[in-house]
Amino acid sequence: MSVRNPIPRTSIQWYYKRVCGMSYAQRLELAADLIRDPSPLVAEFDVSVATFASYDNPQAFYSNPSRAPKAPEPRHEIVKTHHVAWHLREQRVLEVHGKPALEARYVDYEIAPTRTTDRAVFDDDGGSWRTGLFVDLLLASCQDGTPIVGELKIRADKDPFTALVQVLACAAHLATPHQYERLRRFAPSGRFVERDRPLLDGWVLLYRFLEKPQDDLERLDERAEQFAALLTERTEIAQRLRRLACVDLDLGDDGKLHGTCRWQHDAG
Repeated sequence: MSVRNPIPRTSIQWYYKRVCGMSYAQRLELAADLIRDPSPLVAEFDVSVATFASYDNPQAFYSNPSRAPKAPEPRHEIVKTHHVAWHLREQRVLEVHGKPALEARYVDYEIAPTRTTDRAVFDDDGGSWRTGLFVDLLLASCQDGTPIVGELKIRADKDPFTALVQVLACAAHLATPHQYERLRRFAPSGRFVERDRPLLDGWVLLYRFLEKPQDDLERLDERAEQFAALLTERTEIAQRLRRLACVDLDLGDDGKLHGTCRWQHDAG
């Protein structure tokens, strides 16, 4: 790919950026609107997958094949995405209490679905691939090898509703045949299963969310679950995302991260 073959910019990325710029009150209003009618964001997702379908990049998601997340110091002080990634990489499997079907293997962290070399730029504003979205955590279902797009929020770093929009935006950039094959090629530890049609899971991961109670964040969490339930009923979503879930993370006395399912909604 080069400047003569630019990277498609999806409308759902701009949608997510607009949500990030909103106040909590504005996000609550938007969430209420989408619960009444999910169609606008469903359409954004569907159109964005179609827009990105032409992107065919034989390169890896980052340049350093030996890179690894850095450990937190001290080990219990988790404040960054790569701190969570380090723990998951060390323990390999994230167990989710009472939900064996949600157990997941660690695969990678902070991957860039639009990473493209040779001076390629986005087709709308000429921005580099670095202005695209990054996936916080890439996991794999222990049960059947389905890729999991995981967006992590630590303490009050954004809210579950905004994280859910981010999940949809990132998934739209991986739910195409070209990108799914790229995942299988450049994330071999995921052992992602071969499929005729790409199928992913989308997770919101929360570490110490609401350890300080905050009414607007609690309400956004409630609306995120309501919205997720509605999304999985829509064909445009269900044919590409079989599950949306929210998992709380906790660092146990054994030094491992453990998960507790806050909510889960499966398509179909």
